[in-house]
Amino acid sequence: MSRYPAAEWVPWRYISDSGQPAYFKGVNRPEAVVLHVMQGYMSTARQWAIVGHYGASWHFSVGRDGSVMQHLDFEDGGYHAGIPDTAPSPVWPLWKGHGVNVNLYTIGIEHEGFSGDGFTEAQRLASRDLCKWLAGELGFPYDRDHFPPHADIDLVNRPSDFAPPDGREAHYQYMFEEESMSEADRLRLDRLEKLLAGNGIAKDLSKPDELTFGEDALAYAAERGWSAFLGLGLNQTATANHKHPSPEEEPRVRTIPIGTKFQAEVTE
Repeated sequence: MSRYPAAEWVPWRYISDSGQPAYFKGVNRPEAVVLHVMQGYMSTARQWAIVGHYGASWHFSVGRDGSVMQHLDFEDGGYHAGIPDTAPSPVWPLWKGHGVNVNLYTIGIEHEGFSGDGFTEAQRLASRDLCKWLAGELGFPYDRDHFPPHADIDLVNRPSDFAPPDGREAHYQYMFEEESMSEADRLRLDRLEKLLAGNGIAKDLSKPDELTFGEDALAYAAERGWSAFLGLGLNQTATANHKHPSPEEEPRVRTIPIGTKFQAEVTE
């Protein structure tokens, strides 16, 4: 039995009010994690789990506020990614064919909201942390093949799940952006983010042309656990006043170049 430490345990009731099992009990052997947007709210997901809603069930719900609920253990399979035998073959490379139910070798993650709305920063961070934990816990690579969108499995009925194509690819870029970095660069990034945040500068990849300054940046960075989501591909200089000085005070300004190949060295 594996439980995500950051999740609230809200178990899915096994037998629904109709008398039918709401999920596949004890027969799941996870080899991948399918990502979805739930077309609804966390409150509905909670209620469905409590009553044992039949016809759709999954393992994790990720809220727009960054909260996470876990509903099923890994060995249980949800009703989240099955496709009819008559449906076109998925483009997902790990698909085992129509003869094997996708729900019996995957974990399902639903994200609060509606397709096309995008994800909040708290939700993106919570989703990425959960996915990284699942990859380690289940022992498979943290990559796109092992974390497919539902759209790669059900080509007809779910073309915008999880998110329309543009938003989906932006989220995957965010998910895996640090995986191609060396350990040394990851350490430099962490130190640079902390230095910038401490001086009132935060970079949010959902707003690539904007910087967040001052107290807003400090609050943003603190909420994100010091991850300010800096864009390493930016060929620019980030400059900001840490405080709002009075007219007679000299402004405190720190300028830090951020090169395309992340050449910034932080030594403070």
